[in-house]
Amino acid sequence: MNLFLAIRTKKAFPEDEVVYLGRFTDQDGDDSYKHVLEIEKRVGKAGQAILELVYESAGDVSELAEAEVGYKHALSFSKEHVLSAAAVWAIPVEADGDGELQTYLAYGKVLSDDWIFQSSLRLKFPFEGASDGEAELAGIVHYAHSPWPRSVFPALEVVATRPFRSGNGDLEWTAMPQVRVGLTRGGHVALNLGVELPLSDQSWDQRYWVTLLWDFADGGFFKGW
Repeated sequence: MNLFLAIRTKKAFPEDEVVYLGRFTDQDGDDSYKHVLEIEKRVGKAGQAILELVYESAGDVSELAEAEVGYKHALSFSKEHVLSAAAVWAIPVEADGDGELQTYLAYGKVLSDDWIFQSSLRLKFPFEGASDGEAELAGIVHYAHSPWPRSVFPALEVVATRPFRSGNGDLEWTAMPQVRVGLTRGGHVALNLGVELPLSDQSWDQRYWVTLLWDFADGGFFKGW
């Protein structure tokens, strides 16, 4: 049940992974960049410790915005599904604010030999005022057409975001076609490429995402190329 990594949908399986995530946002004014380094380590049979460093830049401002620490635990799992819950504390480093608490539920299910579904519900509670937070619902379907990990697997991800204080017009939708490219024979090193397209009245035109995944539980980074 260590299913494919999505770009925005949170993963349910507790893993041993190092992930780099990059995002470029094409928007009015200065374009922005975001770089995230995630280090995830299993704790026991069903737990996982989380450490993330977030670096952001736009125009003349570049900063190590925050560090995130947290814990994820599998609540229910079988050969066909996995359900987990997590809590993450986002700690400002150079960014303004007091940080926030993020909690999420993540679910993954094997629909058939060819299709995989994953979803997550994440809530963000800023410490300056929990009512200024937001809810994010994400889901993705992967077409797992080949048993060989070193293949290209297409997927479609949809994300809905709603501020707690919002009216009906503040619900934001995006769609993200993407591909997973297995780089090693075992698939423990993989690349994700995606384009996020706004489906509502967002302040940006499109976002380009890239993730590089190394599942170090299955071997060294240079194994099996």
